[in-house]
Amino acid sequence: MRAVDTTIPRGDACQRIVNGTQAMTIYKPLKTLARNAADLAVRIAQRKVVVAPQTANNGTIDVPSVLSDVVTVTKDNMVDTVIKDGLHSFDDVYRGVPEAQRPARDRLAGQ
Repeated sequence: MRAVDTTIPRGDACQRIVNGTQAMTIYKPLKTLARNAADLAVRIAQRKVVVAPQTANNGTIDVPSVLSDVVTVTKDNMVDTVIKDGLHSFDDVYRGVPEAQRPARDRLAGQ
């Protein structure tokens, strides 16, 4: 079993989104990917049936796959997605954005 696609927004893409020069990106939360991969690995190790309800074409054949949902990341949900999950820091994403144009940091309280 190998991971074929892990969609992780790059820091520069996040900066373009908050600056308004890129509309969106997609994100698969790493905790979700890791949990799903671990669950599948345990099932395989225990010789339990693993159902792969989707397929992904590898250029030659359709490969049975278990796909994770993606999250559309925009300027409006940047803090609640990649920043809150710890993928990128608030300061890195909003570097160069005037303080008055940044969202409130209190949305990150409790982290």
